[in-house]
Amino acid sequence: MPLRLLQNQQNQASWISNKVQLVKRQFMDGISLALDAVVANRSNDYFAMPKLVAKVKKVFQRSIPGSQVTFNVPWSPDCINGQCHDYSEIANSCDSLIVMSFDMQKQMWTDCRAKASAPFYQTISGISAYIKLGIDSRKIVMGVPWYGFNYPCKRFLEAGNCELIGRPYRGAPCSSKIARRLPYKDIMRQLSRSVSGKIWDDDVKAPYFVYKAGEKYHEVWYDDPESISMRATILKKLKLQGISIWFGNYLNYSTDPRVAMQTEEMWNALCPP
Repeated sequence: MPLRLLQNQQNQASWISNKVQLVKRQFMDGISLALDAVVANRSNDYFAMPKLVAKVKKVFQRSIPGSQVTFNVPWSPDCINGQCHDYSEIANSCDSLIVMSFDMQKQMWTDCRAKASAPFYQTISGISAYIKLGIDSRKIVMGVPWYGFNYPCKRFLEAGNCELIGRPYRGAPCSSKIARRLPYKDIMRQLSRSVSGKIWDDDVKAPYFVYKAGEKYHEVWYDDPESISMRATILKKLKLQGISIWFGNYLNYSTDPRVAMQTEEMWNALCPP
């Protein structure tokens, strides 16, 4: 959603109407909203967002009975990446919150090195923080990534210690934005050419590997069936509404038996026993 919508009623009406028509044409079940812009705590935009979400839900329910309106939120409600919202009011205004429990390294304040996108314990703490705001856990959906980050090492000391060139992001001196996003299907191809093979980091419950391009080392941190199935167990523990993935087309759907098994394992990881 463009930031200008928050303070302009005319823009809101036109934008919502266009989205309703798009959803009708595509026979969709609803709309998922997101705003990536900086919103200051208790600013005009902070108070305007829940009202806009409520308006979207009202129009969608009237125009498409039974449709769903969801809102995508950062991995934690603590003004992550400069995004401060009244998350309790937003939750009251929509059908569910999708917590994007990944991309947690957009702001690196201290240690500028390659890291996991979705550390396990941060995932739990972030979602728990939403619940502590009084948001019903049955209204929360946990998002997981089907991609990883390819970090070019400024200085490679050893596996798990890949120092990065500092790239400032919203006040932080370093960011995962220095890395290139890699779909899971490309990660699996790259893994077979790595110099390390899969390495498991038990502190963050995530895999990574090292490869060399010319004289330059790279570390690729990602999520796989092992790490995702562990995160999926959080659903039952915290009694969440469900799980969501970014993105369905990041798997390889070829008929090659080995690749087909990799894809099936990723889908199965969403529903652990």
